[in-house]
Amino acid sequence: MQFAGFEILSALACHLGIFSVWSNTIVEHIENVKELTSLKKINIRVQITHLNEIKES
Repeated sequence: MQFAGFEILSALACHLGIFSVWSNTIVEHIENVKELTSLKKINIRVQITHLNEIKES
């Protein structure tokens, strides 16, 4: 029953006719999370590079 809340919200969204809006919002949120994850990885690489440059100086 872990997903019962999600199922209820999905059914309510379908009933109210806002399912597509709700789905698009979820997709946008997932894309934002993916982008933030990529930016964090890039930031970590930059920090490691910077630390290596400091170590070599």
